[in-house]
Amino acid sequence: MNILIISNSLVVLELFKKVAHEEEIEAEFVNSVFEATNDSYSAIFIDDILKDLDKEIEYIQNHFDYNYLIIIGKDSQNLASLTLPKPFLITDIKEILKDIKEESSEVDIKSVLDINEIEKIKKIMQEQERENSSKRKSGFKEALKEHKNIKAKNKEAKKLISYLCKMDKKELQKLFKEAKITLKIEFKDA
Repeated sequence: MNILIISNSLVVLELFKKVAHEEEIEAEFVNSVFEATNDSYSAIFIDDILKDLDKEIEYIQNHFDYNYLIIIGKDSQNLASLTLPKPFLITDIKEILKDIKEESSEVDIKSVLDINEIEKIKKIMQEQERENSSKRKSGFKEALKEHKNIKAKNKEAKKLISYLCKMDKKELQKLFKEAKITLKIEFKDA
């Protein structure tokens, strides 16, 4: 797990440094999102006292790959996955990180990808099987690289696709063969 903490509060940064050290979590500490060195994190914590909080969050949403966006303080606009209300204790940070670890290990394919995306993946796998029947070295990951048109519905979907890339071909075929999918369509009132 790698996390990004964006704050200009020394107290907040020191609390997170202590937790990261104790929990052996890879963490990056910056004063602004524009200082971050990576573009992919398990969780991003952003302090609500930042001067341009809205701009920072907008930049995160458009330029980063993350599973959770957590606002430290108040999330008056409901922009984040979670909030860590102030004042907080080290145990509060640890509890959020524990929940994130547990939740990320329980991703359900049917709740993350819609039926069209699953069908695209199935077609890609079938095409790949036909193209590489003689080679047998190429796999699902290469198929995804060749077909960039799969779009994830949310950050969990991106994580799931990454997980699927690590599975071998037989596991994937079994997973999709046994998948039962329901489609729910909601129309917005005009």
